[in-house]
Amino acid sequence: MKVSFENGFWIVILMTAVNSLRGEDDWDTKTKEIPEISAHLTQTLKTYDKRLRPNAGGKPVEIRAEFKVGSIGEINEAEMSYSLDIFFRHWWIDTRLKSNFSQPITLSLDASSIIWIPDTYFLNSKKSEYHKVIGDCMRLILWPNGSIYYSVRLSLLLRCEMDLRLYPFDIQHCPFIVESHAYTEDDVVYKWNRNRTHGIEVASNQTAQFFLLEAKLENTLVKKIAGTYSTLFATFSFKRRLEFFIMTVFAPATILTLMSWCSLWISSKAVPARISLCITTILSIILLTSTANSHMPKVSYMKAMDAYLLGCLSFIFMTLVEFVVVLNVSSDKPTKSEVNQTTSASTEEKEDINNETRTNEKNNERKSRKHELNFQDFSNLGCVSGIDESGDCDVRTQVTNQRKEDQSIHYIDRASRVLFPSMFMLFIGLFSMWYFV
Repeated sequence: MKVSFENGFWIVILMTAVNSLRGEDDWDTKTKEIPEISAHLTQTLKTYDKRLRPNAGGKPVEIRAEFKVGSIGEINEAEMSYSLDIFFRHWWIDTRLKSNFSQPITLSLDASSIIWIPDTYFLNSKKSEYHKVIGDCMRLILWPNGSIYYSVRLSLLLRCEMDLRLYPFDIQHCPFIVESHAYTEDDVVYKWNRNRTHGIEVASNQTAQFFLLEAKLENTLVKKIAGTYSTLFATFSFKRRLEFFIMTVFAPATILTLMSWCSLWISSKAVPARISLCITTILSIILLTSTANSHMPKVSYMKAMDAYLLGCLSFIFMTLVEFVVVLNVSSDKPTKSEVNQTTSASTEEKEDINNETRTNEKNNERKSRKHELNFQDFSNLGCVSGIDESGDCDVRTQVTNQRKEDQSIHYIDRASRVLFPSMFMLFIGLFSMWYFV
């Protein structure tokens, strides 16, 4: 058993040494082959016409494409655009570059300077830039069977027609359109390469205000005046984050609306206070609306945010209109019993005055006490008129004054304290049903 273990150990050591020597032989073979590949490529390119596509005059060239999204840049509603930093990759076959070698050759250069490459362009691009940091961010791989891989890093500013009716609760679908500029479907056919990454690879799927829901790929043919072109479509679906808009738009607008209702609990006699509160909240909601739309395009339809801000402005304005109505509409008329009580109180006052004129000096002291109470303590006692012989407030007069204080709250204010919040809750419910359901 010990001998068998030792034999197995030495066998493993021997196999490792053989593989190491074989690996060194492979590296030596590749090292020797590279100069030969370079010489062959130089010789081939002398007769190579890069102006002609592969199989010129024959079957169309099949271009398989994919791209990797390095980062998603700004999504600008005002300019209707979005930006991407991508690595765009092509695969095709050019039989003119076939060789008998065993390995591919990798180059870092602009492939258009030595061989034919597809004239790919991005149909909805507003601006495109190559990355040339340190060197050209391009990669070219040539296989012995004539297969070609070409990758390039690009920064793109792409057009995206946005529908902002649901803003900021919207989902924007932005296209990425690829096709050939000069070659129709008779010369070049584009297809998404779905073997490795299903055509697209996303390294970063979110920005400050959006996150990527999905990306759909599609191959199609587009008919134009110049002919029918093979086209690749990629559609990015971006959903907007709501936290920023809740904190900076919806919450302040709601608070301003609630603040305007505080005037309903202020006495209708305090005209400056109520008018100032209403005007201040109206100006604040107008400023908030202007600020929220400062970076938005001037669209001809109403956005969801505009509808909510307009609703809040309407409720604040109705609070001001309600106060104007209160000032011009008298309070409820007193009831018959209140009229009778007021009349009896007035009669008693007259009798007291007649009695006072017929009293002696003792009554004059009582009368002086009555006057002292009348000028000093009536505000605390709640008495306006009607004092009995002991100098205390008449109970019937106190009841009358309490009813007058209750009647100082206008019946329109009393009704508005319930009506306005109820209507605002109904507005929020209808708003939610319209824009979320």
